[in-house]
Amino acid sequence: MRRLLPSFGSAHLSTAVALAAVLCAVWVSSLGARQWTDRSGEYRVEAELVGFQDGVVTLRKTDGTEVQVALDTLSEADGRFVRGTVGRSGGPAVRGDMTNARTDGQAIDASRWAVLVGVDKYDHIKPDLTYCGADVRALGEQLIAAGFGRQRVVVLHDQAARNLLPSKANIERQLLLTLESVGPGDFVFVAFSGHGVRLDGRSYLCPYDGKMEPSELLAVSAIYTQLQDSAAKFKLFLVDACQDDKTPPKEIVPTRSGGAVKSFGTDEKLPEGILLMTSCSAGQKAVEEPKFGHGVFTHFLLEGLAGKADADGSESVSLLEWAGYASSRTRAYVRSLDRAQSPSLKGEFPDFELASIPRTEPVRPLVKPPTQPPMQPKPPSGVTAEREITNSLGMKLKLIPAGEFQMGSPESEENRWSDEGPQHRVRITRPFYLGVYEVTQSEYEAVMGSNPSKFKGARLPVETVSWEEAMDFCRKLSATEGVEYRLPTEAEWEYACRAGTTTPFSFGSSLNGDQANCDGNYPYGTLTKGAYKKQTVTVGSYAANAFGLYDLHGNVWEWCSDWYDGKYYAGSPVDDPTGPTGGSRRVCRGGSWDGDARGCRAANRDRYVPSYRYGSLGFRLARTVSSPSR
Repeated sequence: MRRLLPSFGSAHLSTAVALAAVLCAVWVSSLGARQWTDRSGEYRVEAELVGFQDGVVTLRKTDGTEVQVALDTLSEADGRFVRGTVGRSGGPAVRGDMTNARTDGQAIDASRWAVLVGVDKYDHIKPDLTYCGADVRALGEQLIAAGFGRQRVVVLHDQAARNLLPSKANIERQLLLTLESVGPGDFVFVAFSGHGVRLDGRSYLCPYDGKMEPSELLAVSAIYTQLQDSAAKFKLFLVDACQDDKTPPKEIVPTRSGGAVKSFGTDEKLPEGILLMTSCSAGQKAVEEPKFGHGVFTHFLLEGLAGKADADGSESVSLLEWAGYASSRTRAYVRSLDRAQSPSLKGEFPDFELASIPRTEPVRPLVKPPTQPPMQPKPPSGVTAEREITNSLGMKLKLIPAGEFQMGSPESEENRWSDEGPQHRVRITRPFYLGVYEVTQSEYEAVMGSNPSKFKGARLPVETVSWEEAMDFCRKLSATEGVEYRLPTEAEWEYACRAGTTTPFSFGSSLNGDQANCDGNYPYGTLTKGAYKKQTVTVGSYAANAFGLYDLHGNVWEWCSDWYDGKYYAGSPVDDPTGPTGGSRRVCRGGSWDGDARGCRAANRDRYVPSYRYGSLGFRLARTVSSPSR
C-alpha cells in the first residue's frame, strides 16, 4: 500500500519516514491538546484523528493539512493503537465525552445495541454459504461477553425461531424496532454476513427469501437512512461480503484451504455519522475458512473482541484496536493462501471503547451452605454401586437413582421458550453416575494434554471446548479406566439438575447472580440485581442441589449427547429418551457466567454445531453403572 507522509513541519522534514514507523498516540491532559509523538518524545505534532480507511489513519494538523499513516505500522512498532483521540469537530476528549468509553479507568454505563444478520441458505440465489450464521451467532455471544446486554443483541440466522429467520420482513422489522429503541448517546452496531449484489448502480443485501429484484432485497442506502435518522450517537455498519462481482457467483469458488467466497459491492456515498466496516476492499473476495468454522475476517474480529486486540493492556478494546487487529491479521492470513483480502473502516469518527475485557485473576470462591440436605439415593435393586465414587483423576461422581419427572417447563413459567414444551413425563429407568462438578481444567489437561480455556485456573471449569472434543475426552478416559464415560443425555441432565424439584431452578423460582454464576444484571423472578463476575468461577463455589451436584445452573454451558430438535418433546418416548437420531446441532444446558438468569433455568435448552467452541461452553461427565456379575 502506498504510504502518504506529508511534512509534520519544516524542522522535521527529514524525520517523516522514521516517525511513521514509530508513531503512537498519547494523551496529554495537562496541555488540553491532542499530541502525537514517537517513543522518545523528540518528534511530535498536534493533530486530531479524522478517519481510518484501508488500514491507514488520517490525522489533521492545526494548520489544516493532513497526514496519513498505516495503522498496522503503528501496532508493529509500538504495540499500541490510537486511543484518547477526538473527532473531526475538535470537541472534548473522547475519554470524557463518549458515553461508553472509560473515564479515569472506569467503565461508563451506556446502552449498546446490535442487530446481526447471517444468511447461509437462500431460496432463490446461489450458491448457499457455509459460515455466515455461525459468524453472527458467535459475534453475538462475544458482544454479550464484552458487555452488551443480551436483550439488546438481536441475531437473525437460518436456525433461529421463525421471527428471527433472516427474511426481508424480519430484518426490516428488527432494524426498525432496534433503531426506534436507541437513545441519544447510545451505540448501535448493525452487521450483515451473506450475499450482496449491485443492481442498476445501487448496492443491496440479500435476505434468504429475496429474488434478484430491487423490491425483494435490502437497499444499503435505505439502511444508511435508517441509521442516520436514529437517535444513536455512534453507528457502525459491518458488511461481510465480497466486492468483486456485480452479482453473486454462480458456483462456489474454492480457496486453497477449501473455503468459499461471498460476493458484494458497495460504493454509495457514506452519510455523515456512520462508520462502515467491510471485510474486504473493491475487487476482492471475503474468504470462508473451514479450519476456523468462520469467515476469516469474523474469526479475527472474534479474537480481537475476546482480548487479543487490547494492545495497550487497558482491559478494553477500542474501535481502532479492533479494526486494526482484525484487518492486519486478515490480510496476513489470506496472503498466506496466495490471495488478497483487505478489510476497511470508513467514516469520520472519534475512537472509543467498544468492549471491556474481563479480568482473569482468580475469583474468590463464594461458598454457601446447601438449602436442603443432599438426597442419599439407594443403590438400585440387583446392582452394587457406591453412592459416590472417585476415579483415577480424582473426579468425584454421584450415583443418580432411577426415577421419573416432568421434563420441560409448564406454559405458566415466565419467559419460557417454545422448545421447552410440551412438558412431558420422562422415566429414567437406569441409575447412572454424574460428575459432582463440571470437568475442570486440570482434569481435562491430564487426559487431553492441553488446556483450551480462556480463563485459566486448575479448579476452574474447562471451557472453549467443542462437543467433539468433549466426546474425545470421554473416549480416552474410558479406554484408560475400562469403564464407559460419556456425556449425559438431555433427559438425564435435567433430571439430575432438578433433583426432585419443579421450580425454574433447583433452589427456587428466582436467580440474580448470587445463587449461581451468571450475569446478575439480568435477574429472573426478582427485580433485585445481583453479582456479575464476568468470568468462570471455581467449581463448587455455590450450594449443591439435593443430589449433591454443583453448578448445574450457570458457570458454563454443559454439552449433552443429544442432537437438538425444537419439536422433539411432542413425540419423545417416556423411557430414557436419547433425542433425535440426527441433526446439525448438539444440545447444551445450564446457562453460563456471561448469560442472563433466564438462560440458567432447568428447562432452558440451547444448541450449537458440534465443532463450536466458546469461552462459556464446557461439560460434565457421566458414567454408566456397571452391570452386576452373573
